[in-house]
Order: sequence, then structure tokens, then C-alpha cells
Amino acid sequence: MHRHSYHDVLALLGESSAHPGGFAATVKLLSRAGLRPGMKVLDAGCGTGRTACYVAEQYGCEVTGIDRHPLMIEKARRRAELAGIKVEWVCGDVRRLPFPDASFDAVLIESVTVFVPGDEAIREYARVTKPGGQTIDLELCARGAVPQQQIAELYGAAQLPSAAEWTRLYENGGFAKVRLLRNSRLSMQQSVQSEIDYPDRFRLPSDDALRQSFITEALVRNSLFLAEYGNRIGFVAIRAVR
Repeated sequence: MHRHSYHDVLALLGESSAHPGGFAATVKLLSRAGLRPGMKVLDAGCGTGRTACYVAEQYGCEVTGIDRHPLMIEKARRRAELAGIKVEWVCGDVRRLPFPDASFDAVLIESVTVFVPGDEAIREYARVTKPGGQTIDLELCARGAVPQQQIAELYGAAQLPSAAEWTRLYENGGFAKVRLLRNSRLSMQQSVQSEIDYPDRFRLPSDDALRQSFITEALVRNSLFLAEYGNRIGFVAIRAVR
């Protein structure tokens, strides 16, 4: 029997900003990224494509989005079509990026590296980033003792590093300079406010998604976990220059 993953749930719901801080955190982070028209940008683990489309539209960059979940890519393509935005979409794994060395001026990642062996993915981000280019990664982090086994069962996460551990992973991953841009606590209030301030015009839930019992069960488990351990979890934003 197929066991649905956390990413299956997000894909079926059409979630576009399930990462910490919501789309508000995305907008703030991108405002500090120095993106310019014509830059080649990779959204690694692009999900349903909201950030990739935003970068292409707002900054005039040449954007590629990659995700290993076929339904995510299908919905990303549909989003771009509806919005009239040009983005190249690729179905693939961030641990084995199908691009030549030094392909991108910037690589953007939002709540992706935590779900895979981080050292593998980070080496790939470094490989495809141009010399002098940057990788910016927004990820969950541990701010206290958290049950790693429960996190693995709920989210399929490979690990939940602390801010210091995330920094070390990037320092050891082939980058010349690593800087911690943000180290914040999780805030449900900020997440709700983000949804109000930045509503998604092109959210694409699958038909009858909320009638699927495994989806409602996953949402309940997530809520209970965050209610118990949310004060021990935060998120970081890292800029790593190649």
C-alpha cells in the first residue's frame, strides 16, 4: 500500500508557501538578494512554482524551477501559464542537479535541504552556482531539543540542524563565504499574517483534496506536533557566496 508523504499532501493541496515565514519571508529575503534582469536563477525544490514565477516577473530574471515531485511541476507549469510568466520547469532531484557546473548566478532554496542529506544537496548547489554567485537557503532549524525520529516520521526530514550546524554544512559545502541572514523563531501569527498580506492568486488544489482522509490526518498531526514543539523550532536564512 502506498504511503503518502508530506510532499504528496502539499502537492495535492497546491500549497505554495509552506516554508517557514510564508511568502512574506520570501519577499523580504529576495529584496536583499541583489537580483537583476537577465540573471540566471535556479529555484531548487520549486514546489508549485510561486517563488520562481515571482522572481521572473518582479526581477526580470531567467528562471529555472526544479522539483522531484511530478504533481508539483505540473502545477508550477499551470501557474506560469495562468500568470503569463516564462519559467523553465524540470522534474529532477536537488541532490543530482541536471545542469552543468557554474550555470546560475543565484540558487534559491526554501525548505528543501532539510528533507534530504544536506551535504549532498549543498555540494550540488555550489557546483551549479557561478563563481561570485550566491545560494540563498531558507530552512527550518532546531532551537532546542526536538524529537528527530518524530520529525522524520512526520515530514520525511533527513535531519533538523541548529543554526550553527546549518552554517557549518554550507562552510564545508564548497562555498567561499557563508553568512547567516536570519535566525528566527516560528510564529503562527506571522504565518497567518503572511497569508493575508500575500494571498496566492493561483493556488491549485487537486479536486477533492480535503476529502482525502490521509490529508486531514497529516494536517492534524502537523498541528499537534507544532503545538507541542513549535517553541523549540525556528528557521534560518543563509547566504553562501561561491
